[in-house]
Amino acid sequence: MEQTAAMEIRNPIYLADGRINCEVNLPDIGWVPYTASADDIEPMCRDIHAAAVEMVPAPFVPALVDPVADLAVARASMALSRLQIMSALHMAGLLDAANAAAAAADFTTNLVWTQGQVFSRSSTVITQIATALTLSDTALDDLFRAGAALTF
Repeated sequence: MEQTAAMEIRNPIYLADGRINCEVNLPDIGWVPYTASADDIEPMCRDIHAAAVEMVPAPFVPALVDPVADLAVARASMALSRLQIMSALHMAGLLDAANAAAAAADFTTNLVWTQGQVFSRSSTVITQIATALTLSDTALDDLFRAGAALTF
């Protein structure tokens, strides 16, 4: 650990913009996260940056992007109120067909469709209705986004 201005520094890691994330041990507080910058207006802060550079910080590693996983997470978090989904289906001209598909489905699907108050994008009922309406995953995503944009 490096000391500067009576402070210890540990765990330096470069950020994409050249700043350094680290932890600084403040005498009265203890270890706190800190982002050090070479062009900070405070001399002590520039000293922390210089000391962190001398410690050879870990390199910046960009976050991995996984569009498939990101889409799955987004879909799992999509949910609409009954009013939102019914309105979105109506605006898309699909409400009557969705109601007919639910009526033709099993008891549980029909019960959830007629009595449910919140509809998750990833629920079995939504999957069954979307299949009956021959909606693609993208079309279903668009329907949920349209419903989420509705505020009442």
